[in-house]
Amino acid sequence: MLAIRFESLEQGADGVMLLDHQERVRALRGEIPVCQEYALKVLEAHQIPYEKLPYANLNESDVLRDTPTSEL
Repeated sequence: MLAIRFESLEQGADGVMLLDHQERVRALRGEIPVCQEYALKVLEAHQIPYEKLPYANLNESDVLRDTPTSEL
């Protein structure tokens, strides 16, 4: 797993949508997406700039948050 940061909110919205089509994307507090490294190829293909963050150094207070699913 790898945490990333986008340069702008618009690029972040586009990037998360593209990543979400590749695989499950999770987010840390502060709107920091977390995904598998292989999924970043789609960002590179669409020329969306991002910065890799040191995910291993994040502590438990930066817990992952998921949107709970509910059945209708």
